[in-house]
Amino acid sequence: MKTSFLPLFLALLSFSLTAQEGRNPDKIKSLKVGFITQELELSSQEAEKFWPLYNEYDKQMSQLNEERIESLKKLYTVAANTPENEIQELIQRGFKAERGLTDLREKYHKKFMSVLPLYKVAKLYAVELEFQRKVMQHIRSGKDHKRTGEQREVDGRK
Repeated sequence: MKTSFLPLFLALLSFSLTAQEGRNPDKIKSLKVGFITQELELSSQEAEKFWPLYNEYDKQMSQLNEERIESLKKLYTVAANTPENEIQELIQRGFKAERGLTDLREKYHKKFMSVLPLYKVAKLYAVELEFQRKVMQHIRSGKDHKRTGEQREVDGRK
């Protein structure tokens, strides 16, 4: 059953990501729900309990990731004349967001365990990474197609 879903998933992913310059959060979220449901083989009872929890988790993870990324972007732009206390504050903000991500994972791990068997919770973490990998791979391949042959040769890609 998994193997029959993968080509459909990739086709849908290809179609949906090409819309709006390759970034349509609603379609990506929809594909993610389908992918996780299929890969974890969630029963309807499990899905009913799992998805409200996962949606809370995902929303909070997104917020913390945005905070972390924002602090990294600001760190990237610091100059030699930036006051050290500002730099230190940015670094600490990034650390705080990373700690928040870890704390949130641990908190929701316990919640996920209350609605899913341990093996499905464990598999969830791998499935999330696999989905992210597939999305990034697709986005990269789309960007690669938009570049000219000369640009790809300069990058070492053909």
